[in-house]
Amino acid sequence: MKNYEYNILLAKAILLPFAETEFNNVDLIQIYAKAYNAITDRDSVYTNNYRKNIRDDFCNARSNLVNCLAKDIRWGHIDDIMRVLDVFYPGYKLVDFMNKEKNDIGRFYINYILEISRTFITFRDGLIAIRNWSKSTDPFLNNYGEYEKIGLWNHISRTATTDLFIAATYVNFDVEMRNM
Repeated sequence: MKNYEYNILLAKAILLPFAETEFNNVDLIQIYAKAYNAITDRDSVYTNNYRKNIRDDFCNARSNLVNCLAKDIRWGHIDDIMRVLDVFYPGYKLVDFMNKEKNDIGRFYINYILEISRTFITFRDGLIAIRNWSKSTDPFLNNYGEYEKIGLWNHISRTATTDLFIAATYVNFDVEMRNM
């Protein structure tokens, strides 16, 4: 897979819940989080038939996510897509942020937007700028070079509006938005 093609896959994966039209009807990541929570639940005792149903639900949820991400991609391997999904939407993290009573992962999405903005956007001389360096503590894309990161931001900014991430940068830096 070429770097350009990999950037397209990463941009699409990063923006999956925000830019994919399928998420208007059904939140595939929420379904995946619910299935992951059920399959990793060690407190409950289940019958073998129920365990099989839980395993099938998990496999279907994961398959739906992979298919959603792979539908416009004509290159690469499903393994690459699964690996990218595991990086950006790890099941354990989804479950940690999940409100189990309401079956809601809204907190995950808010945290995710803040992480994206922390990774890509900063202030330079009081102005919004692209963060083209990586910190070892970056949750996303550590060990991803500065030029590749700029290319990836190029794909992201052409796919989705950057206003959301810029607003999140103000939240990350605890800047008041007076006179904006």
